[in-house]
Amino acid sequence: MYDVLVVGAGPGGSTTAYYLASRGFSVALIDKDSPPRDKPCGGGVSPSVASDFPHLRKRRSDFIESESHVAVLHSSNQRIVLSSNIDLDMTLRTKFDNVLFETAVEHGAEPVTGSRVRALERKSDLVVAHLSGGRIIEGRAIVGADGVNSIVARETGLHRRWPSSSITACQVAEFPLPESTILDIYSENREYHFFANVGGLPGYGWIFPKRTTVNVGLGIVGNHAAGLPRKYHQFVRLLVKEDYLPSRPDLARARGALVPTGGTIPQTYADRCVLVGDSAGMVNPITGGGIH
Repeated sequence: MYDVLVVGAGPGGSTTAYYLASRGFSVALIDKDSPPRDKPCGGGVSPSVASDFPHLRKRRSDFIESESHVAVLHSSNQRIVLSSNIDLDMTLRTKFDNVLFETAVEHGAEPVTGSRVRALERKSDLVVAHLSGGRIIEGRAIVGADGVNSIVARETGLHRRWPSSSITACQVAEFPLPESTILDIYSENREYHFFANVGGLPGYGWIFPKRTTVNVGLGIVGNHAAGLPRKYHQFVRLLVKEDYLPSRPDLARARGALVPTGGTIPQTYADRCVLVGDSAGMVNPITGGGIH
């Protein structure tokens, strides 16, 4: 039996597993996928990640693709443009999440990958996780770091579902571009852009230029997000028209995701259980950022 079962090997889960394992606790780090794997995400992270989490400092070059130094905000009618010197590091989630996962495993967390948690039992002295394929794992406690649709949150009764007004639906893609083209369009500062209330809808669009890719996304609050793929295509066409993209990219690359933007849930813990990350709503409701 493990001390702790951590469900979900994203930023929240792998970081939790690292801290527990490095302090001598036995940890099973469970994920339905097998790293490295990608997640639909903008991939912008605060430069303070390396200072706030010193164990990542020595591996910074393994997951930071580029650095941006200027933020540009566009009003919904495109008539007002504001810019400011605000640093933002750019990463690819494939690399970032894998570094966090590897770090947790190197410090003693045992990986249990390619297995989805199907059900939980909480007893007086332990938690039992039933995995796909019939495997059963026991632990003294469990951490639900399994995202917006957390089965740990549901099975423990901490959270059942998000109302549509508390969810932001996103469509995002990482488009490859030559680095020279990226520098021509976004300058040496790799200016990153936010477009407020695209189409008059609550939410925003973004452009995050990286080293050899440009991340383009659109997020709209759930109860206004009907037809999001069509709206995303319209947004990309606008960016091409305004010369923020050199030509219409391959829209088949776009993927969808849900982000909880209604704030942290009222209670994030129960007997022998705690939730972290998206499963608990630990996302900035204004920016939609949750990694830091």
